[in-house]
Amino acid sequence: MPTHTQENKLNNKAIEETVATLSQYVADIHVLFVKTLNYHWNMEDPRFFFLHKLLDDQYNALLEDTDLVAERIRQMGRHAPASLNEFKQLSQIKEFPTPSSADEMLADLVKCYEQLILSFRSTIDRTTEQLDFGTADMLTELTRSFDKRAWLLRSHLKG
Repeated sequence: MPTHTQENKLNNKAIEETVATLSQYVADIHVLFVKTLNYHWNMEDPRFFFLHKLLDDQYNALLEDTDLVAERIRQMGRHAPASLNEFKQLSQIKEFPTPSSADEMLADLVKCYEQLILSFRSTIDRTTEQLDFGTADMLTELTRSFDKRAWLLRSHLKG
């Protein structure tokens, strides 16, 4: 069976660079998933009902996003990171003590989404130059989704 390199004529250097970046994204998205789940469980606010549902939707979407990126790594013939230790080592999204207010929680999530969006954009440019349109397309879709999620969270921060 042909490998990803043979089918698409991507060179090994491009694949290794992309897999390293996507591995970081698997870790980043998983850490963001855990943060979102934490805030979903531990938030106390008069808007709890609405925010609880919003965060429920977001953490479920993040779980699907993690799967999407990990499967892209597998399509490239490599193994995706899958342990908490790997996630901790690879992630650029850091965990901190749980904020005390709902607004601080939402602002933290917005910051995480924005950090990932910026990184996705630079990777889209690089993978497009390398003719890896499958990865570029996947990251473009993730960028759209993350833009929307950040907007929904920011909307609750307007006072």
